[in-house]
Amino acid sequence: MKRTTLILALLLGFIPMLHAQWTSPGNGTTYTFPDLVAASNGTVTQAGTNFTINGDLTISQNDVLQIDDQVTRIDAVGVLITINGSMICDNTARVGIYGSMNANQQFSMRFENATDCHLKTLYFSDGAGIKLIESDVRFIDCKFLYFTRDYSNAVIDFMNCNPVIEDCYFLRNEGAAISSPANGQGSPRIVNNQLEENVTSDINIPQINLGPGAEDTVYIVGNSIDDDYATHRVGGISIYNPGIGETKVLVRGNNIANGKYGFDQEGTNISSVVEWNQIRDNCFSDNPMLYGSGISIYGMDENNRAVIRNNVITGNLWGI
Repeated sequence: MKRTTLILALLLGFIPMLHAQWTSPGNGTTYTFPDLVAASNGTVTQAGTNFTINGDLTISQNDVLQIDDQVTRIDAVGVLITINGSMICDNTARVGIYGSMNANQQFSMRFENATDCHLKTLYFSDGAGIKLIESDVRFIDCKFLYFTRDYSNAVIDFMNCNPVIEDCYFLRNEGAAISSPANGQGSPRIVNNQLEENVTSDINIPQINLGPGAEDTVYIVGNSIDDDYATHRVGGISIYNPGIGETKVLVRGNNIANGKYGFDQEGTNISSVVEWNQIRDNCFSDNPMLYGSGISIYGMDENNRAVIRNNVITGNLWGI
């Protein structure tokens, strides 16, 4: 009897440390993080301007999650943050969202049928992936470091939407920085970003790995894509269309260096303009059908076209 009482006492002692997931009611409420502390029954807790998400958190359709100047750090170890409504961060100071370097303790994010999502000056570290499904999220001046591939193959993996990714920084993530699948459509605007040494898992994908475009043009403009890292060599940009719709691409003013290849375009129903790029020293392979080219165009039929003009292409194993 005494032993049973002791065991029950120990179990009861752990109950306050267990936090269930929380889902907002979907009644049109805007939640700041202090609001979540009050409403979520321990799913979100607070220590000064630092907040901890202790269980899976869902912002329902019609509701808004707003990160304001009351927040400097968010710890989200091993949890999934799902946005079916809206998420807004327009802070002037940078806010950090952190997972853990330990296995299975990274955070994941999922935006599904989300609207009016604008994320600015966020610092994401040790995540497992961010999925965008039919959600035109805007990422402005955000940083993404040390993501694994446990939730998605890329840091930002989008499907059937047109995200904006501008003035962002991607460093040493296990998968691609940005990707979309071959069985969906999306026309992102990828503008003025810095991508360094991503795909540290050394799998055969480039730092930007895109499937078919949607109605709008895919813009890949003004980015720096560098893979100057001794232990892996990956491609710069790849566009692939197996025959879904028409893909229109503008690749302009990028600096693509030190990878297996610069720009690769494969499939059918693709029309691209590749201009004013610096494509240098992508020479870490000896198979021109796979790697080594500054620019590679491989068509399933005659409907894979490119206008290539005013580029500097040098130091690659093959030029075009």
